[in-house]
Amino acid sequence: MENKTEVTTKTPAEIKKESAKANRVAAMARARAAKKDAHLKESNFSKLEEVQTIMSKPKDDSSISFMTEIDLDKNGNPKASYPFYQNPRHMEDLKEDKRKLEKAVAAGFVDADHIGEVKSRIAQYGQQLDAYEKHLPEMEKNIDRINKMSKDLADVIAPTMFTRKEMRDGLVDPHEEARRMSEPIIELPKELCETAIRNGVRVDSSRKVSRDGATRLWQMCQRKLGGSTDAEYLRRD
Repeated sequence: MENKTEVTTKTPAEIKKESAKANRVAAMARARAAKKDAHLKESNFSKLEEVQTIMSKPKDDSSISFMTEIDLDKNGNPKASYPFYQNPRHMEDLKEDKRKLEKAVAAGFVDADHIGEVKSRIAQYGQQLDAYEKHLPEMEKNIDRINKMSKDLADVIAPTMFTRKEMRDGLVDPHEEARRMSEPIIELPKELCETAIRNGVRVDSSRKVSRDGATRLWQMCQRKLGGSTDAEYLRRD
């Protein structure tokens, strides 16, 4: 008698629930990895000397930095996951708030007790906008390379994602999905490796990154190109 394997097709709600579970498992895995890094100076991620060498290279080298000068701390490391200007809402608020405060000061609507604080805030907003304007030429100069990098990253990210059919058929293991998201499983070519490090993506000693890390770099490219940053776009049928 022939054995048949029953495949259960899951509803969109069930798929969404499993995806959320995978995200929670991945978050716990990332937390464990961060705790381990705190105790190991040379973990499975890039050696400190290599990172410092790459971060100290002049900006006209083969790697690309999406970070502006104010996105970096005093050691030249990114302070956040994404450069500040890639948040469209933040940029809109920044320009509008600066305009309103300048108008208020010019019209004499700010009392003497607060004029210093307001002017300091205006200067802070101006510093961010100036950093963005200063950074634009480098981005425009490298637009073709950014476009290629986006495609190259998409090509290595997509195979690590369960297909839509696998998700519909309930074949996604949340723990395996979490592993793919949080552990270094994607090998990058040398140029992309250096660019990843320069933009705050962790790279291990064999030049591998996690899918989350590769996706974050892909999203930086996409934001500059004006394309979709939704990683679901990369999922195969």
